[in-house]
Amino acid sequence: MNYTFLVTYNSVTTEVFPLNWLECSLVDKKEKNQIFYRRKFEGELTFGGKKLCPDFNLFYDLETTDPCGRIDLIIYLESDIYWEGHFSTSKGEWDLDNQTFSVIPLPTDNYSEWDYNGDVEINFLDTDIIPDVITTHVSTYTYTRNRWLMDVIQACADNVFGAGVNMESLFFTDTINYVTGLANKYKLLTIAQKSDIKRYTSSNPASVGNISFNELMDSIRVIFNVYWKYDGIKLRIEHLSYFDKDVGMDLRSLEISTRSNKYKYNRSEMPCQEVFEWMEAFNKDFIGISIKYEIATGVPSPCTDIHTISEYSVRFTTDIQMIWNDPDSVSDDGFVMFANYLDGGSYYVYFGTGVYTSDTKYNMDLSWGNLHNAFHRHGRVLAEGYLNDNLITFASIVRNKKQEINAIVCNANNTDIYEPNDLIITELGETYFDGERGEVERAVIHPYGEINFTLLYGKTNAGGQSEPPVKVFWLAEDVVLHNNSYLWVHLSEPAPYDMTFWIWIDETNCQEYVVDEGEMNHSELLDFDIGMEPLDTTMLKYNLDHSSLDGWQIKLSHTPDMSTDDTADLVRIDDLDCGDSGGTPPPPVAPDVSIDVKAEEYNPPGSGIPWYIENESGSISIGNTTLSITFKPQECTIPGSHLVYIRVKRNDVVDAYSTVYCKTTWQCNKNITVTAAESGDSYVVELSESSWT
Repeated sequence: MNYTFLVTYNSVTTEVFPLNWLECSLVDKKEKNQIFYRRKFEGELTFGGKKLCPDFNLFYDLETTDPCGRIDLIIYLESDIYWEGHFSTSKGEWDLDNQTFSVIPLPTDNYSEWDYNGDVEINFLDTDIIPDVITTHVSTYTYTRNRWLMDVIQACADNVFGAGVNMESLFFTDTINYVTGLANKYKLLTIAQKSDIKRYTSSNPASVGNISFNELMDSIRVIFNVYWKYDGIKLRIEHLSYFDKDVGMDLRSLEISTRSNKYKYNRSEMPCQEVFEWMEAFNKDFIGISIKYEIATGVPSPCTDIHTISEYSVRFTTDIQMIWNDPDSVSDDGFVMFANYLDGGSYYVYFGTGVYTSDTKYNMDLSWGNLHNAFHRHGRVLAEGYLNDNLITFASIVRNKKQEINAIVCNANNTDIYEPNDLIITELGETYFDGERGEVERAVIHPYGEINFTLLYGKTNAGGQSEPPVKVFWLAEDVVLHNNSYLWVHLSEPAPYDMTFWIWIDETNCQEYVVDEGEMNHSELLDFDIGMEPLDTTMLKYNLDHSSLDGWQIKLSHTPDMSTDDTADLVRIDDLDCGDSGGTPPPPVAPDVSIDVKAEEYNPPGSGIPWYIENESGSISIGNTTLSITFKPQECTIPGSHLVYIRVKRNDVVDAYSTVYCKTTWQCNKNITVTAAESGDSYVVELSESSWT
């Protein structure tokens, strides 16, 4: 293997000859708390010595004239670029007696600018940086000093990767959230400096809201289990479950890789609890409860490090009702995040029911209880654990069985041969771990062609999806003494169709009340005659028997801001008193999308013909672009895990292709991006062991 080393300073390129190249290596490893790999230099390159004076003189001249100047390094293997890096003479070590210069080059890659600028803060309140200021409403409060979260991310990313960097995130922009399969309540997130929420009517808004790209991305990772990667063109921000891995090298035929069936647990990455914290929180759902890996209440699983608790904190607060009730307990430092929706040209903060306590509060979608339920079932320590104090099976785990294995790879730069993000096939995984593939934790690449792999194994389960949230239909009475009393209705999600009920006012006036399809907030003046007694809340009774309210949790508050839950005071009546619910037909139901999952040629069990499937099913909602399928292959012609090719036909027209790795008798799951489903659509999912294209 012939290597060539070229250094460039001020556009002048010179070939140099390091003394100890064969003692150095390149190392593939994920950055801490990131989803992407980088290839870094390990060991020190040494130049000079009394037999190579030109190299020493070259670098010493730069040391005396421009010690901080950037020197670019390109290493060639034959005629191909093997690695690129950079350094300055001030980064190295000098031995003037022996006339040597040693240095560890830094990588030059898609993340080089991130190395330098990731921790540099921007002031997102500066209107020259983010001109759009957003107004949003929470109950009777109006907050006029918010910024879109996506605008703040864009501004931070521009500061790292260059102005106008292309940024995409299905997680934060799709109508349907691909993790939950439900309407996406995280499309319109805003953040504000906390003092602008505490003192929202002050004459002097906050002028400094400093945050760096690293802090912001670490925060949304903790909050949403969301990660990022940059390919030099596009910054992609998605949930952990979005990032698939392909299958790469097969080491089973390499002699150097044999008899390596040894492993141990990566115990340092296996805490017994994971704790998540806002800067402040009062209500239990916002305080949350840790994710625990226990065999019984208070008894940590012996598979974990029972003395380790991982703690994750962010400089955000989301418990808005705590800020209302006790603003003095809330620091001016940090930020407030709101989950908003658009209604009638104005933005409002969602309210909803807490998964942990069943309490209903504003901004509940940004409580730890609800966030854990929706997004933190992926990437957990063990297959089972306690989430919101319920024992569940998680959707996926961090691989935690560690193997050391070696391989010979003549050109580790050829991504057709080796790519660090790919899973690796080994005898240990195939024979002893039911066909699992190894994930690269660390790969040490030596110049003479050997790679020392540290691989991780761990199963991903089929289940673990989040439970649908409770649908809340909240009656909020705005009662005053005169003839201008209103009843507000707030829904936790848009009305799927017109929703009808009746109000019996002072057992005299019967008023029909309709919330129109698509509305989340509705108000109507109460039909209150001038001659009636002064109106109070005890005079309002409700007929809530119409079928359009089926499946909704009804709540009541005697105040328009819903500051109290007065559901215990709700007086219900029936059609004999007021209304016509029994004579009204049930609400319209959107037709289900038809889905059929089948093998290329379905062969029934016992036929002796291989390749059929069992337990096949699929699902997609109206308006959704994510088709989820499940199937269990039987009697595959290919042993072990292998590619199954997928073709999706929508209304008899090919709509999408995809692939998934499966194994006989194992349940397989796949989410496929398709054209948004419309009422009456029919999807046919065809599976094959050979490519459709």
